[in-house]
Amino acid sequence: MRRAGKMGEKLGHTVKPVLVSDLRREVAWGDDVVVPPAPDVAASLVDTHFDDRHILAAAAAASSRVVVTVDVDDFGRADLERLGVSAGNPDLFLAHTMTEAMYRFTLERLSGKRTLEPKTPESIHASLGRAHPMLAMAMRKVYPSIKPLSSVGGTPVEVFRGSRCLVCGKKLTDPESLVLGVGPECRRKR
Repeated sequence: MRRAGKMGEKLGHTVKPVLVSDLRREVAWGDDVVVPPAPDVAASLVDTHFDDRHILAAAAAASSRVVVTVDVDDFGRADLERLGVSAGNPDLFLAHTMTEAMYRFTLERLSGKRTLEPKTPESIHASLGRAHPMLAMAMRKVYPSIKPLSSVGGTPVEVFRGSRCLVCGKKLTDPESLVLGVGPECRRKR
């Protein structure tokens, strides 16, 4: 959420960053929360950034195989491997999991509620190229005459860590899949 605030500022939006720990306190999440805290697991993590250990621990406790985050590099390789979890950037995740029909529907719904630019599905698609270049590229067939805008900060250096497919959660074994974050059977035909 801290980076979301910085990205929002670059795009001219006001975004107040919120930490997950603050949300837990402010919303008064109790023991019945969908993803329970797992302090024992968090304490056992060795190469994940201290501020993100509770997230990885909660994902493991919930048997999640994927954490979608802009902070991929904050999640330690050894910890991800030991827990059987992968960390993937939202842009990479959406580029591989969103269908063209979902994308079109989402942009049409967004455009119906907007009063400021971008306010058409086509202009929203073009704008998405700034923050989500992989998604815009994957969805280029939906709006073929529209060229997405250039990325604000470029694609992050690291968009995937782990050994589980972002789409199906199966163990990745071949070197190419371990770099892409997606197994051969889940890759989009480009």
